[in-house]
Amino acid sequence: YNLGYVLQHSNQTREAIDQYRAVLRLKPDHLDANLNLGIALIGSSRLQEATNHLAAALRIKPDYARAQGAMGLALLEFGDYAGAVTHCCEAIRLDPEEFGPYVDMGRALSAQGKSDDALRYYAEGLRLNPARPQTHYYLGLEWMKRGMFDQAAASFGEAGRLAPTWAEARSQQQRALSRRAASESQ
Repeated sequence: YNLGYVLQHSNQTREAIDQYRAVLRLKPDHLDANLNLGIALIGSSRLQEATNHLAAALRIKPDYARAQGAMGLALLEFGDYAGAVTHCCEAIRLDPEEFGPYVDMGRALSAQGKSDDALRYYAEGLRLNPARPQTHYYLGLEWMKRGMFDQAAASFGEAGRLAPTWAEARSQQQRALSRRAASESQ
């Protein structure tokens, strides 16, 4: 298991997946191997397999906030926004200081057209971890949907400041500024 964890955190996902599978062949009810394999599979866009392993982790320990949050993310990526909301809510209930489920909840709510609620969850995610560029980016996307281009540009700019090599954040910032200029010229 430990080798899989080290490999996963060294961006050697394929090798990590192989290690977690080896552990699960020996001990199918290994909580962390199921959880981390599920997370690695999300990153590899193997969502059905990911949800299977995350469900196994939740059968072993249903009150594990990290597993609930990971299942929320998997379902979000799968397009099951209602399921994502359910698991993110449970993750937040179990560990209200973990920022990830707030951000994923915001994304799921945004996908359901619940912009005001999404903004509240993004704000809480930023309160808990203001240094995560992806949260600023998702907030910028939400501001763009609302036509609030100054706020969007500021959010994308902060994402770019925190992750200087992230070209998409800079591109979206320029898009927001262009949309603002176009709306002002009308």
